[in-house]
Amino acid sequence: CLVVSASVYIPYKNLIPIPNAVIAVILECDAQKWFKPAKSQFKIYYKDGLNILPNFVAETGDCLLKVETKPQAGMTDSKV
Repeated sequence: CLVVSASVYIPYKNLIPIPNAVIAVILECDAQKWFKPAKSQFKIYYKDGLNILPNFVAETGDCLLKVETKPQAGMTDSKV
């Protein structure tokens, strides 16, 4: 799915923040299955004990992905 029309993008931008909406459109095109998990759906924790809540979980042909969007400045965070 190389071209994303406004009609695909608009429904997602009303439900979730814009960067996540872009990822949702990509997942809709490229993943076999994907969803936005509920807050208590996974028991994944950082070393300091805080809960990790992925933005999305996606399944492709050969793997499962935990997808987290981060701002560019957040990429240097030791937790990432």
